Amino acid sequence: MESVFNQTWVSERLQEVLKRCGSDADGLEASFLGSEASYMRVAETSIIQASDITRGRVSIRAVLGRRSARASTTDLSATGLKRCADRAILNARETPPGEHELSLPQPVALEKSEDALDPATRALDSTTKQNWLAPALAAHSADGLALAGRFHTGTATFAVQSTTGVHAF
Repeated sequence: MESVFNQTWVSERLQEVLKRCGSDADGLEASFLGSEASYMRVAETSIIQASDITRGRVSIRAVLGRRSARASTTDLSATGLKRCADRAILNARETPPGEHELSLPQPVALEKSEDALDPATRALDSTTKQNWLAPALAAHSADGLALAGRFHTGTATFAVQSTTGVHAF
């Protein structure tokens, strides 16, 4: 199962926000959290729900001198992200100032891990799970056993970019 939240797709959206709104604040940080998951619920030895869920969320932090604020959105369109950045900047302007000047973190080099995800587990969508579980559920039902629970697999994608040069995926 190929991720809809690939590095290019996510990076383009975060860069667009920084490019369009970065000059309106002393610092802007855009973080992305994506979730692609397959859920299956079992009750009374029957599959009662099987679904694949894809969600993405962007959180934008704006820094203006001694003020800082965030805004978040699930509207990942260019318009939705611009509106979110504008809201973060407006919120920062309206936030009471703190005692100290604020700044965003500077970039730090990190080692990338290529083997953090098991490809076979990632490929388990709800249809595959249902095919796996159906014979087991039928066998347990025939033995008079009632099973219940949930089976969940998925991936999370996290990325952050900022006007200070942070660029992580």
